[in-house]
Amino acid sequence: MELLPDPMFAAAVATWSPAQQERAREVREAVAASGADLREWLHDGPWMTGYLYYGVGEEMVAAIGPTARDSVSLHLMPYYASPALREQHAEALERFVSGKSCLRFRPADSVPAAAITAVVAATPEYLALVAAFRDARAKKKR
Repeated sequence: MELLPDPMFAAAVATWSPAQQERAREVREAVAASGADLREWLHDGPWMTGYLYYGVGEEMVAAIGPTARDSVSLHLMPYYASPALREQHAEALERFVSGKSCLRFRPADSVPAAAITAVVAATPEYLALVAAFRDARAKKKR
């Protein structure tokens, strides 16, 4: 995992509330513990500007960002793409789901680090699904 240096991470979350910064650190540690070969960067594109992205190349696998009321959201694309992962980690993650791939953690929540780590560890399977989807779509266009 190629993480931003700590001063860059601190600068990226400097405008977030203290509670959001604490949650972001916890979620970041869970993502990093996955052992997935990901790169962390501060996203500056049209969607989710200011979010911390984790991915391979330009393919986003996870993203952390601030939301209302001192909450932090974690977008987990492998969780969205895999019914098996959703079933396997439903008990730990279901109460945090606030969208198809979005988990929202409020200040009082305990971050389910083991489940997040396991889902992010499934990155190779997720990237294989993305590649297969793109190949099938390209064949249809021919």
